[in-house]
Amino acid sequence: MAYLSCSLKSLLFYTSRRFSVALSLSLLISALCSDLFGARQAQIVIHCTSQTIEGHTDLLRDSLNQPLSAGNNANGDGDLVTLGYYSMSDSSSIANHFNGDWIPLTEGTRIGDSSSGYGFGNGMFSFTSVFTFNSDTIGIFPYEPAFFELSSPHVITNSAPPPGKPLCIRFHDSKSISKDTK
Repeated sequence: MAYLSCSLKSLLFYTSRRFSVALSLSLLISALCSDLFGARQAQIVIHCTSQTIEGHTDLLRDSLNQPLSAGNNANGDGDLVTLGYYSMSDSSSIANHFNGDWIPLTEGTRIGDSSSGYGFGNGMFSFTSVFTFNSDTIGIFPYEPAFFELSSPHVITNSAPPPGKPLCIRFHDSKSISKDTK
């Protein structure tokens, strides 16, 4: 499993011993406000994308150096990609970004996902997530044809994730989490 760590101050990359992957990732985090039922609700928008050129050397790969599966030519059926943080992590060094238990903020974005809904090929993904403070609803691909919503297992509040926790992306080599997932 490869790990990518992102925070407002830094964009860091870590590769586990189990598999090596090169990734071009652009991350945009911005705080926005929107009208929701007449009240202003603070939101965080996170946009992540991998390399999206077929056959490129920087595609996301598994432990056998094969591109992670995008599933069929549609969204939602490729290998799992989760956004979250580690419970004991801090931003003091890259070694501390991956301490503790994984706390997922999304569980439903996949390798191959794209805003058009037609999907990318193996080893590629792109998604935009809109988190609304104090809500478990996450909008994926806002204002795009492939828009859908997820329920977050952990709600973003002023204290969660705790200040200083770097956000990370975990790329899995299967469509669901099991004891064999890497």
